Amino acid sequence: SKDEQLTFYLKEYPNYPGNYTGTLTVLFGSEAGGVCGSDLGGRTTPAIEVTYLTGANPNEVKREIIEPCGQGTFRIGGTGHVSASAIPETIDNVTYNYQATISGFSGYEVLFMRSLFATTRMVIQGSASFPRQGKWIQSEAYSLSGPSKIVKVFQSLPQVTADFVVTTF
Repeated sequence: SKDEQLTFYLKEYPNYPGNYTGTLTVLFGSEAGGVCGSDLGGRTTPAIEVTYLTGANPNEVKREIIEPCGQGTFRIGGTGHVSASAIPETIDNVTYNYQATISGFSGYEVLFMRSLFATTRMVIQGSASFPRQGKWIQSEAYSLSGPSKIVKVFQSLPQVTADFVVTTF
């Protein structure tokens, strides 16, 4: 949802050994809309705020914006921008209208991605072996009369609330 974030681990949780040295491709912009607008109320195209966090010495937080809107529209200003390309890709019958590749993860342990301006689904694809982000849990129940029930659930690693790294007014 808009203004909510996802937590991705760049190192194996909970001990954080090694470094993720690949790149990540972020696919987003799956919902209807796509208007960059000329003021705050007119924008329906999402931007993605990316926050990098390390707890090792020195403690560090770095932020970037993945911005699909161009000049002359309502666009987030400043530095730390990653341009998004309007290259649609369909995965599991969902079309993601924008994509961007980010890199430079050395030393960072956790990555937060937050959707700004609009709701969107996100797909994260790693160019190298990406650390596990959780595990599948499967429970099976059988009865003597024949019917059975299988429940399969993905248990993600701990998700950090957006309030931890974002101040809203």
